[in-house]
Amino acid sequence: MRNNTVVIPTKAWYGDRSLALKFPKNWEVHECRMAGHGTESIDLDAIEKSIESPIGAEPLSVLAKGKKRVVILFDDLTRPTPVSVIVPAVLASLTKAGIGPDQIRFISALGTHRAMTRAELSKKLGGKIVENYPVYNHYSHGHLVDFGKSSKGTPIFVNREYASCDLRIGIGCIIPHVDAGFSGGLKIVLPGIVGMETINYNHMKATPRNPDGTISEFTFGKVYGNHLRDDVHEVARKIGFDFKVDAIVNEKREVVRIFAGDGLESFYEGVKFGKKFYATDLISQADITISNTFPIENEAGKALWPCYFSTRVDGDGVLICLSPDGQMHHYGNARFGSDYGGEQFAMARRQPQAPYKRTLILSPYHSKVDTEYFGPVAGTYIYKTWRALWTDLKKDYSAGAKVAVYPYSSIQAPPFPEDY
Repeated sequence: MRNNTVVIPTKAWYGDRSLALKFPKNWEVHECRMAGHGTESIDLDAIEKSIESPIGAEPLSVLAKGKKRVVILFDDLTRPTPVSVIVPAVLASLTKAGIGPDQIRFISALGTHRAMTRAELSKKLGGKIVENYPVYNHYSHGHLVDFGKSSKGTPIFVNREYASCDLRIGIGCIIPHVDAGFSGGLKIVLPGIVGMETINYNHMKATPRNPDGTISEFTFGKVYGNHLRDDVHEVARKIGFDFKVDAIVNEKREVVRIFAGDGLESFYEGVKFGKKFYATDLISQADITISNTFPIENEAGKALWPCYFSTRVDGDGVLICLSPDGQMHHYGNARFGSDYGGEQFAMARRQPQAPYKRTLILSPYHSKVDTEYFGPVAGTYIYKTWRALWTDLKKDYSAGAKVAVYPYSSIQAPPFPEDY
């Protein structure tokens, strides 16, 4: 007898709970795991060795010698990077170079996201870092230094504290990204710690677009010839950046590999590995595609892609989102009133019609204004429990169904060519 139960991870940063999805015995259920599923995490010693054997840069302990002011950038809770696991290795290299705690500050590379709370900073960095080092939220609306323009015309305004430092380090992760191809690398700078004007131009004008404002090229997984990312690299070089530590993470948000170095050559090496590690074989023409938004449940739109790739035209797409915080407030594209929002608001709302019948969302903490982050509002239905959602689906598929389950889709991706 077929065991039609799939256990998925949920609630990243909020206890990391499991949820068992049980299906009728006459349903054909496929769990679509990434190639790297089950890979064991590495220890602190392995992280330290990667930092001291970097790609495209000198070891951090060498770069740090003689420096006066050190800044360490880190990503927020919209990324699965376990920064608290990596920070001790970075600090060890700085100590080796004679850098003291009073020379170091941390900045959350928020881009246009809201500021992090003390509790969130502790989750990301560890409580001891927050207690013993100055940790600042990036402010994209002010306290910026002008660095001119990129060749694409992007006005370059950068965080004042960052600009004042003579050693600039970033900690992040390399995971698939719908616009930049893959997250990680120098993206920690743009959008991370630049001004709103810089971000808006990069996102809206530095990339080829159709007359209606939508991006005219498919950029999911694309890192070569990606206009947005190429602009990011140029801006980061103009501003100045020294050392990046990028993690590859498994389905438990654990570090399985570190790519450290200049943030450019090291990034491309990391992407080569990441394309194979996160690659997921797709199921086609599924009656039901279930996309679990873990581990980026607070930016659920990043997990919608499997529904588009796998669902037949009259099938159903299901998104599971158990983020207690709801969706991350984004000052670039968030709605601030009934028909207006940030500078990227109009562009972000030009969403294509879903190529399947319905979008069913499991979201116990749902807010009405968050609905549009999950895709086109028309044909979207919200459920508070898996039982309620499953009961409605079962009515329509009593004779059986072909189901594709993507258990942590916000870090999964289709197989991409290495040179893409």
